[in-house]
Formats: sequence, structure tokens, C-alpha cells
Amino acid sequence: MLSPMSPRKPTIQATDIQHAKSLLSPGLKSLGPSLAKLFDPDLHKRDNGFAALQKQLEGRKLSTADALAIVRLVTEVTFPPMQFDWNDPVDELVFTLVENPGAALVAPLRAAYPKAPDAVKRATLAVFGATATRPAAEAFVTCIRDHGWPANVYGRVFTELSKLEKFSDVLFPELMLRSGALIGDVTNVLISALTSGELDPRQVDLSSLAPLAIAALPTCLAKVRKLQGRDIRWRFMERYQAVRTTTGAWLDIAGHVPAKQLGPLLERATKLRDPKLVAFAALSLVRRKHSVAAEVFERIAADHETRELLYDYLRNLGALAKFPAKWRTWDAFAAAEMARWLMYPSELGYVPERIELMQKFTAGKQTLYVWKFLDGKTWRAGVSGPYVLKGAPRPVWGASTFSQFERASSKTAEQHALTVLETLALWNKAHTAEAKKRAKRARSRRRSNVAGRADLRDG
Repeated sequence: MLSPMSPRKPTIQATDIQHAKSLLSPGLKSLGPSLAKLFDPDLHKRDNGFAALQKQLEGRKLSTADALAIVRLVTEVTFPPMQFDWNDPVDELVFTLVENPGAALVAPLRAAYPKAPDAVKRATLAVFGATATRPAAEAFVTCIRDHGWPANVYGRVFTELSKLEKFSDVLFPELMLRSGALIGDVTNVLISALTSGELDPRQVDLSSLAPLAIAALPTCLAKVRKLQGRDIRWRFMERYQAVRTTTGAWLDIAGHVPAKQLGPLLERATKLRDPKLVAFAALSLVRRKHSVAAEVFERIAADHETRELLYDYLRNLGALAKFPAKWRTWDAFAAAEMARWLMYPSELGYVPERIELMQKFTAGKQTLYVWKFLDGKTWRAGVSGPYVLKGAPRPVWGASTFSQFERASSKTAEQHALTVLETLALWNKAHTAEAKKRAKRARSRRRSNVAGRADLRDG
């Protein structure tokens, strides 16, 4: 939970400010006044300093000297506590390195990792991924091996880690063996590497994962059976998510490791009520050249949450013929995309019990769908698309997929579509205006830097 931090006035020495300023490279000297405010005894002034620092760092391009200066700044300077724990200057500073990765940062960040605060460790791992070199992959694994994962690892770490897939022989299987509670995120990277061909299972020995999967899956399956319900919402409840992620990861891994004992466990998983876990189990059986009953694929394809997953996996396996023809239609994939949008925690948060087509409109080559979906006992309207429906039906994405959660009966399908399109047009206009303001501020800062220090073009 985000909460105010202690209002206790920190003990601040002038040498703290002086040391922080002394670490700034010539290209970062303009940050000096903002940094000084971060050391002010007054909490309000420290918050103002943080806001100013945020604005200066937004979209900033760093030279190597600038980036190395930030490494020293976040590892050598202790900043006083802020009023709110989300206003972390260390996190703000070090995260600029993720946007400005470089080979020169790997060694100093690797050396600083053992004693760095968790905010620096998290961003350091993301920087290693963004750097996308073999030394960076080696540094990532070494830091985890010797010092473990930091607390509260965020998704960006694994987004960047995927950029190291070409060095998967360095990452795996060790990262899997050390994944702990992060097994789902690490598995996603492993499976992506295997699917893309960046990791050849014949060249990397994954057999060490087999006994772990054999030991973990019975416990995982028992937990799922205990928590599973008969409706849909239980699949999206917070208490189930960790179990679902871990079980899905092991079911996915079971398709890539040679162990006969895993076959029966995968067969057992196809009997679960969660179609996503059924999908992982069925697809691993396909990968292991086992037969899967047609009704299993029917269950997976019939569910809006897992229809696209089944299509993508079967396509990657060269087995699209197994995808049920009934659900390989544009309407079915459009419904799946509407469901995907509604599943976001900031929206409905789960797949509706029912989604029904109200009407679809075609203009030129584009088709827009208007749906009604059941929210509790109320039918509400949503829009997905527009799509260019050309070729064989496949998963789709539309820039105007959205819902204002209005009652479906409050307007005609056409009126719902127009309302959504008008709302999105206004949002896009506001977003474009704000983007132009940010670009103007950035240009102004660059002109100011060049005018003040004509010899420092990378300021």
C-alpha cells in the first residue's frame, strides 16, 4: 500500500549536497538545483525538487558519461526520505538508464548490485536486459546467483529480459532453478526463447527442470482443484492468481523436458475447470506428440479468454488443423478481443459470463463490432475494432476497442459505436496536445543546454 513516509526531519549535511553535485557530469549539471531541493529539511520542498527532477529526466537522452554519473549518484548518495514512498528519486534516476542502456554500464552496475537498495537492483536488472549483450546476460545471472532477486520485481524487468533471448544458453536453466515466486515471469521468457528458436533445447540441457516439474505439479494441481469454482469470476480472484501462474508455468515447462512421468500429470490437468491451464496442458501434450481429445480443444477454443492463446500456440507448433473450425471465425476472434479488453483490472477485471453481438458496421474495408456483455445482472455495451477482415480468420486487434459501461438498452448499437468513437477522438486529441507540449519543453531544454554550453552537444 502506498502511504506517507515519516515526516521526521532528516539530518542533512552540506557535504551531502556537495557530493551529489560533484558526481554530475557536465551534461547533467542542470540537475543541480533539483538535487539540492531533494536534501531540503522541508518535506514540501523535497517533493517540489522531485517533481522538477522528473520533468528534467523525462525523455532525456544520456551520453555514456551522463549514464555513468547517474550510476555513481544512485550508489554513492543517500537521499533523505520523501513525503510519499512513490516519490523515490533513486528509482527515478536509475530508471533513466533503462531508457539509455549501454555496454559501459554493465560492469559498474554489476559491482554496485550487492550493496544497492532494491530500487537500484530492480532497475539494474532491467538495464542488463535492455543492453542486450552476452556480458549483460552473464551479469544478470551472476547477480541473481550471488545475491538473489530484489523485493517487488516489476514487469519491466522481464520485458527487458526478453531482449537477452539470443543468450538463453547463459540464462537457462539457471534462472529457472533460481526463479522462486517469479517462476511465471521467468518461464514466459524461457518459452518465448524456445518458441522463437533463439534457444535450441538440443544445445541447452533442460533436464534439470524435469524433477522439479514432477515434484511441483501434483501440489499445484491439488491447489487448483481446491480453489476452482463453477462460474468465471473465480479464475480472476486475487487468491487464485499466484496458483494459476505457477501451475501454468510448470505445465508449459512440461512440454519441453523429457520425463515420462509428466505425461499422466498433463493428462490430469486437462480435466481442470480453468481453460487456461487446460490449454497449457493440452499444448504441452501436443508438443510431446501425445494425442489430445477433440473435446479438450473445443473447451479451450470456446472460452473467450483462451481462444487466441490456443490459436497462437497451435500455429507455432504447426498444428493449426487441430483448432476447432466452429471457433475459427472473425466474429469469434473479435469477441475474444472484446473480452481481452474487459479483462484488464482497470476495466471489468474478468471475462463476462456472456458476450453477444449487437451489430457490426462495415465502412470500406473496415468492420466495427458492437457487443453487449453481462456485468452482474446488467447488460452493458462495448465496441471492438475496427478490423480489416482479410484472409483466413485469426486473432485481431482494433484501435477503438473500448467500453463506457453504458447499459446496452440505453442506445441503439449505432449510437453506442458513435459515442465510443467520439470519446476516443477527444482523448486522442488531448493526448496529442500533451505530447506536443512535452516535445516543446524538450526542445526548449536542448536549446538552453546548447546555448549555455556550446561544446557539450550531448547535454
